[in-house]
Amino acid sequence: MAFQGTQLNGNLTPTLNLGVMYIPRFRARANSAFNANTLLTSCDTAFPTGKGPIVGVAGTFTVPGDPCNKPQHSQGFLQFSAQATFPHIGLAAQAYQYEIYDITTMTYVNAVWNFNKGARANPYVAGQFLDESSTGNHLVGLVHNSTYGGQFGATIAKNLNLIVGYNGSPALSSVVAAQNCGTASSPKAASTRGVFGGVSDTSTPGLPPRLVTCWRGGIASPYTDNYATDPLYTTQISQGLADVHKPGTGSKIALAWQSNDKRLRILASNACGITRCRARFRAQATATLALSSTSTFRTISTTYAAARTEVFGFASATQIGHSHLRRSISSTAVPSSSILSEALVVRA
Repeated sequence: MAFQGTQLNGNLTPTLNLGVMYIPRFRARANSAFNANTLLTSCDTAFPTGKGPIVGVAGTFTVPGDPCNKPQHSQGFLQFSAQATFPHIGLAAQAYQYEIYDITTMTYVNAVWNFNKGARANPYVAGQFLDESSTGNHLVGLVHNSTYGGQFGATIAKNLNLIVGYNGSPALSSVVAAQNCGTASSPKAASTRGVFGGVSDTSTPGLPPRLVTCWRGGIASPYTDNYATDPLYTTQISQGLADVHKPGTGSKIALAWQSNDKRLRILASNACGITRCRARFRAQATATLALSSTSTFRTISTTYAAARTEVFGFASATQIGHSHLRRSISSTAVPSSSILSEALVVRA
């Protein structure tokens, strides 16, 4: 992934950084063009530009019966950020406000507290909160989500760390027309009329004909959908709560080992989740290995910060540039997502 836009940020104090960023276009992994759309509002039917036919662009066409046409265009997103660190008490916090035009307004905050740096276990706790609501033209339908999460990590043996994470998205419900419960979101066409990720419940007694109780509350993540690169503590290498469009809960446990010279890392993790419609979205174990002949992986905490400050897939120089924030608090903390997933985020 790559983005086109502009950014301004700076340190107001040695411990506080403020920034603003506007991104009008992005390029998905399978495309070679920067487009004014998102992973929730477009799916590719003609490489490299996606939808077709596009006037003046050779090689674009319309696939008969393709539900993706015509594309929904987004004007990108505006981000405001604040990042603060307090090394003397082992605390770092970040806050981001997004206006993803015609899709959602999103607030995301997280904090990490290394509460006993002098201990051999060097433990830390972390928390995160996401709140979003549909805005503008509601290109992907009605969105309203609140997701929270917690994480604990500690060194349990030499070079071996344990990380446990949890996320939850409470379910909400509305009574709507049956045809408006659920939108055909990525990789199918988006809808401006329906409930994003809605699940119909026809068992509610007393409802008039053609009305249903519609369960909702899933995350709409326009720039990480189906990429599994969001910062939730329970996202696994292939899927997480943000990819299923349903409310629910997720948990994850991981073990991470790093060699003394910090050139070899091995991480094994297992994550699972249950959505509101009682479907298990993923239960899997992964084991990943990273080997570096240089200082690419200088410390695990550097990779952690770069990945965890990638808020729902939006890479920025400010976020990656402050990867040493987390390292200054704890040199043994490790990421909650797999190394391969982190590499994809940092590289995006």
